[in-house]
Amino acid sequence: MPIDDQLRAETRDLLQAVLAWTASRASWDQAGEILTAMNAALDAEDPTALDAAIARLEDLDPHRATDGNAGPRTPPPAPVRDRLNETIHKIGK
Repeated sequence: MPIDDQLRAETRDLLQAVLAWTASRASWDQAGEILTAMNAALDAEDPTALDAAIARLEDLDPHRATDGNAGPRTPPPAPVRDRLNETIHKIGK
């Protein structure tokens, strides 16, 4: 079953919100791994895998994270920011 427009919009909205987050280095590293999974799900048109990646990314939200976001909090580092923008562009196709 292909990824529907509603799930694409939800994903795009989340990724745009992530661009404004401040988080720890560890959280950004995890976000990078999740973006890899998210892109694989988009390429495979796998809504179940995309939904799982969304849930994992939502868990990193600095307002919800339970790890205390240990360490200094920063905006997304350039490589993560670039991948976020690339993924937003991919979803827009």
